This record gives sequence, C-alpha cells and structure tokens, in this order.
Amino acid sequence: MPSLKIKRGTRAQLDSAAAASGLNQGELYHVTDESRIAVGTAANAYKAMMREDDPVVASQIHAATSKATPVDADELGYLDSASGFGLVRMTWGNLKTWLSGLFVGKTGAQTMAGNLSITKPDTTAARVQTQNTFGSGVSGMGGVNAYEVGSTSSTPVHIYAGGLIRAVVDPTSGNLTMSGGALGYGPGAGGTATQPTSNTTGVALNKPSGQITMSAPMAAGATAVFAVNNSYVTQQSVIALTLGPGLVAAYSVEADMNTGYFRLYVRNVLGAATTAPAVINFAVLAGSVT
Repeated sequence: MPSLKIKRGTRAQLDSAAAASGLNQGELYHVTDESRIAVGTAANAYKAMMREDDPVVASQIHAATSKATPVDADELGYLDSASGFGLVRMTWGNLKTWLSGLFVGKTGAQTMAGNLSITKPDTTAARVQTQNTFGSGVSGMGGVNAYEVGSTSSTPVHIYAGGLIRAVVDPTSGNLTMSGGALGYGPGAGGTATQPTSNTTGVALNKPSGQITMSAPMAAGATAVFAVNNSYVTQQSVIALTLGPGLVAAYSVEADMNTGYFRLYVRNVLGAATTAPAVINFAVLAGSVT
C-alpha cells in the first residue's frame, strides 16, 4: 500500500510557519496536538479540517449573527425522536401555528371548552385568594357564572386599588365594607332630563343614576306628580332621592315605582311660592324580595 508523507507539528509551529510564509498551497499538515489535518491555502495561510468529534453546532451557533426578532420564514433545527433522532427543521411560522393550538390567543374572541380553574393561595394576611372559573362551553366572558372572583375558604376577600385595600367582602355575612371612597355609580352611568312643558309632564331617562330638573317653580302648597320612564327600574327597585343644593327647605320629594318607570311626588313646603324649580338627584338600586 503506497504511503503519503506529510509535514507535522503543533498548531503553534504551523502558525509560525504561516507567519514566515513557509507553507505551500495544497500541501497537507498534521496538527499533532489537535489530531487533525490542515491544508495550505497560500504561503502564509492554511485551513484546518474538522474532526468528527468537534462541537461544531455549538460553536457555529455561538459565532452566528444575532437576530432579535424572527420572521415566519426563519428556520429552527431539532432532533426528531420518531426517526431515530435525525436532524429536521421547522420554520418559525410553523412553530407559532403549532403553539397556537396549545394556548389561548391573547387577542380576539376566544372559545374554551371544559373548565379552567386558576387558584392563587393566600400566602399573607394582606393578600386575597382568587379563584377564576370559566364554565364549560363558555364563549368570552358572558353568561351566568361565566366568571367568578373570590375565595373558597373563610378568608375575607380584599379588593385592592392603588396598593391599598379599598373594600372587604365578609365570607360569613357577605357584607361589603368600604375603606375609603364613595360607593355608587361613576361617569357614564348617569344622565340628565328637564321637563319640557309643565311640572306634571313626564320625562324619560334610561340611566341607573341621574338628575331631573322640573319645568318651573311651584306655588305655595302646590304638589306635582310626574313619571320618569327608566328601563332599569323593576318592582323590587329602591329609588334613592336627594334634592339639589339649597332646595331642601322649599321642597319635599317621594317616589313609587313599577317595572320600567318610577313616579315622583314633589310638594312645595316653603309656605310661599318658590323662586327656582326643583332639581332632583336619583339612583336606582337593585332590590330583592327573596
């Protein structure tokens, strides 16, 4: 069998020869301290060959150009267990499609089948246990019992805002206790209405809270009755009423209600004709007889 003689030396010796332009193009060299072959590419340069056990993938990945945001056409390599752990590839777009089948999307309408329960234990006295339950077949957040927040234990439920406890629900009585701030309707829940022609003309105000201004001042001892059409009112509603600033000495106001409206009874109690029409604030509270 013919033999092939090649020059040999350490990597340092090969580098020294290249620095002195002592190599030949196409000549083979045995790098003895690395057990690999190199080939001269010029008098002052060479290329070292890969060994079978070189960690080429790790080194190439580490040396590759960094890319912060992948696009769908980018590719990832991995080992396929179904084919003897052979090397296969997948595009970034295909990976996103596969993952979307495992997780609920973060935008748009979503439908969940079955029940999902997320529980956070109450690890400190200042924190609240929460249990969110999505009922079977619930789409979005609509429907009865579609979303629940609370505690399954006897621990009070604390409602936080601005890092402070703003309200507490007692687990035994169910009472809601406020610890600062007003309880009621906020901006967007209210409205206004003014009687158009007389103090007995009905008005419509389909808001849970609002302010009604009567048509005109009232004569001494006069009483006016008029209806306020309101879709929030039921036969179990409670109508909270207050008079506007400075009017409590001039007027008294009461209400009764039925489904879809409440009726105001306004009386002049001043003992003389009033000089300004009555201004009445109201809030519709849900009531129950069961």
